[in-house]
Amino acid sequence: MISYLFGFAVIGVGMMAAGFNILVTIVHYRAPGMTWSRIPIFVWSILSTAALLTLATPVLFAAGMYGVLDKTVQTAFYVSEHGAVPICGRTSSGSSAIPRSISWPFRASA
Repeated sequence: MISYLFGFAVIGVGMMAAGFNILVTIVHYRAPGMTWSRIPIFVWSILSTAALLTLATPVLFAAGMYGVLDKTVQTAFYVSEHGAVPICGRTSSGSSAIPRSISWPFRASA
């Protein structure tokens, strides 16, 4: 289990590096005279995908590292027996925000 979590963390670092590499490549290696308004739509789509990779992957990396720390150092980020609060799918009033038909994987067993 720890190797899976660590593997996801390594993949996250690779995705961040790839996204940053693509961003820098598009910005610095444009053709001379190519303004931002003349860039093809394909390059814009690659640029937006790279921006999403660069901005969203650190959250997934942190979640994976918290899982690794839970398993190795016995922290309490996700383990409810050690003090973590299971709040997935709950609103502030305590009622479920996810319909019952799709929330069964997320409910804690009683």
